[in-house]
Amino acid sequence: VISRWPSSVRVFDPSSDRGEMEAAIAAAFAANGDEATGQFSQSRFAFLFKPGKYEIEVPVGYYTQVAGLGLEASDVVFASAKGVYCEQAGETALNTFWRSAENFRTLANASWW
Repeated sequence: VISRWPSSVRVFDPSSDRGEMEAAIAAAFAANGDEATGQFSQSRFAFLFKPGKYEIEVPVGYYTQVAGLGLEASDVVFASAKGVYCEQAGETALNTFWRSAENFRTLANASWW
């Protein structure tokens, strides 16, 4: 299969290798996760999740998008403790401005602020 997406865009499904998903997400967060390295980074990342249930943690760094690909938000479910979250939440609005997360349901107890 030839991918037409750049390596910074990853499409996952529930059968994707958990370690591979976690490694890709961790690498993006290492590059763009904190203010010192990510706030003015030239790197961009997108993690797209096909319908299903995911038991992984997804920290969302600067210039990172997390999106569910279902027709409805309930088609993609994050069931881990934190799910999709922002490490810098609660500091200032500027720390959550350059990231996005949409079209999924979370069962996590974590809050963005």
